[in-house]
Amino acid sequence: MPLQHKPLHIQPKSTIAPQGIRVSRQELHIFDLFRLRTVHQVGGSFNHAFWAVDVLRAARAYPAVWHACLSFAALDHRAKQPTAPEVDKNSLYAFALLQHNASIRHMVKIAQQTSPSYADQETFMLVSMLYTGLCCLQGEVAQAAEHARSSILLFYQWRFWEHSHQGRRDHILSPGALISLISLYESQIFGRIRDVPKPNWYLQGDPPAEPSEPYQSMSEAFVDIQPMLTAIFQAFPMVTLPGDIAKIPNYDTTIGEYKSRLAVWSSKFKALLDTQPDDASTKHGAIQLQLMEVAVYVCLHLDRTLGEVSFDHFTGSYSRINHLSRQLIDLEKEAEAKQGIDGQGFSYSVSVAELLFGVGRTCRDRLIRREAVALLRQWPRRDGVWRPIVVAAMCAAVIDLEEGTWYEARPIAPDECNCVFEQFLCKNHRVGRLELKMSPPGQASVLFRSVSDVRHQREGLTKAVSMGR
Repeated sequence: MPLQHKPLHIQPKSTIAPQGIRVSRQELHIFDLFRLRTVHQVGGSFNHAFWAVDVLRAARAYPAVWHACLSFAALDHRAKQPTAPEVDKNSLYAFALLQHNASIRHMVKIAQQTSPSYADQETFMLVSMLYTGLCCLQGEVAQAAEHARSSILLFYQWRFWEHSHQGRRDHILSPGALISLISLYESQIFGRIRDVPKPNWYLQGDPPAEPSEPYQSMSEAFVDIQPMLTAIFQAFPMVTLPGDIAKIPNYDTTIGEYKSRLAVWSSKFKALLDTQPDDASTKHGAIQLQLMEVAVYVCLHLDRTLGEVSFDHFTGSYSRINHLSRQLIDLEKEAEAKQGIDGQGFSYSVSVAELLFGVGRTCRDRLIRREAVALLRQWPRRDGVWRPIVVAAMCAAVIDLEEGTWYEARPIAPDECNCVFEQFLCKNHRVGRLELKMSPPGQASVLFRSVSDVRHQREGLTKAVSMGR
């Protein structure tokens, strides 16, 4: 019996598909793969209810979601079985392509509407994220980034974040969970891909009240901190550039508002941890949230008036991020071994790779930043658009550039260099901006501009990076 036709717990055909869709036996089988396996693996430690409940309900209601889920499940199963017979893998790919094309036909109808309904908007957001995952599973990174960018543009055009405060009753997908998913991808492509709006919506609306009750779950805590982390990363550049602070309206007030929100979050999260059992069921999510908390804290407490030395006050925080990441790597590898996954998994979970990239890019301690790169290369799962090995390559290039290899034959006059080999990295040799440029499939180049380059409007230097597949 072919691999894709092995029976699972088959559901009655009349209960699983949107009205008007006739379900074949293969579609029935693949949907069972999706609801019994895929949804429990792609969400990571958070948003389990979003994937296992909301997305399944949306698949039964919206044809575009139904077909996209089938396509994603087929390719996800194919990716996790790299040693399966070629005939089985080809069959899954052909099935996925048919389902993807069917989904696109429904998406085109939505895109042609001048005033899409809320149901159309949540459909478009979710399906765009599923398309991003489909492209990642096939190694089509440029297309994955484009799908993510398109969904983010519509997120701003529709002011979709406002739905989280409106108490809507006509939704199938949790607005908060869907917004956190969009925010997750926003954090991955902003600053690397051009023409992506700057996240500026987070502080809109009323600030949270002082905590009265702890979070009820890790997922609830995640939905609150993920958009905060994305907004802070982008609002306050991690590397101080000329005029950066001056460009931020009401800098001190804005920092104070974020600190207040983090204090509320931390209090509610600590209260949640005090009620949780110390076992494997909660450890994974708790560590990820602790990682995010440390990253937000560093961003908000940097004294940017100190320039490049401001990062030296957080060496302990960088070491903690590495330490927590190492624990997660062990947990991930153990979990994938139990599940029998021999291909690299894909997840819509929080990207630990992005946090490690932050350590490698901003920390000036040679050992700590190199340890972050080593951990990136060990991370077993793909969280979002970029493979960990690609993020590691970009991070290693930053280190290589900053510590002198690229700039030895390139003067930075009229600026001065105060670097001391293996001891001190001056502000003029720090990477101030980087931009990822897609090339032919599987290849890309990264344009690096130092603080000196930005100050004097120079082009910077370009390095090729393999995107992998």
